[in-house]
Amino acid sequence: MQDKIKIRQHEFDNADAAASYFNVSRQWVLEARRLGRLDRIGLGKGGGQATKVEIRGEFYDGFRKAGQALGVSAQAVWSAVECGRPDGAGLGRPWASRGLSA
Repeated sequence: MQDKIKIRQHEFDNADAAASYFNVSRQWVLEARRLGRLDRIGLGKGGGQATKVEIRGEFYDGFRKAGQALGVSAQAVWSAVECGRPDGAGLGRPWASRGLSA
């Protein structure tokens, strides 16, 4: 039985499901897991353009387009996704006022 594969905020039952979701090959998913780089799956060659970004139930074609739609930078969207809070993108940092860290 294969372990589940977690890529950013998504969890998949197997490499085939992950590959299908991010539109990459199964071999690429397995190689990225072997190298400890699953966080790079679905990002373009330079790593800055995601194939899909889901924020609050809306899908965007990359960090830049998500940022434009939400009125923030692509980096702000990427940061929210990277820290496991994609739904917080474009909402500011409400946790900062309570003394919590990102």
